[in-house]
Amino acid sequence: MPSNAPFGVAAALSPRPIFGWDASHRLAQAIGAVAIGAAVFAAYHAYRAMARRRRNGPRALFRELCREHTLNSAERRELSRAARALGLAQGVDLFVDFEAWNPLLGEGQPDDRRGRLEALRHRLFS
Repeated sequence: MPSNAPFGVAAALSPRPIFGWDASHRLAQAIGAVAIGAAVFAAYHAYRAMARRRRNGPRALFRELCREHTLNSAERRELSRAARALGLAQGVDLFVDFEAWNPLLGEGQPDDRRGRLEALRHRLFS
């Protein structure tokens, strides 16, 4: 049914978009901005928690002790292998227990590996 109002009045009474967007678009933008902000906030806090765990765990202590004793990467690998061979939960135990090395230095080891392990033990405990 056609309106009896003049054309200018009908146009003035109709809802106008603000800067080309109506209210529903603005609401969608606001919800999107809040969702992006929440995702950034959650990602930042997850990263911080992961970094805290990395600094305070047994691996971090092992890395720090290797750095303090100036062990190179081959010596670090050898130390990790030795800890696994002994069934130790943490490789850090080899830094504090001189006697833990004894099973590694037995007769079952090849001479070159035994020599590397003896040199490494001497370096850590001298």
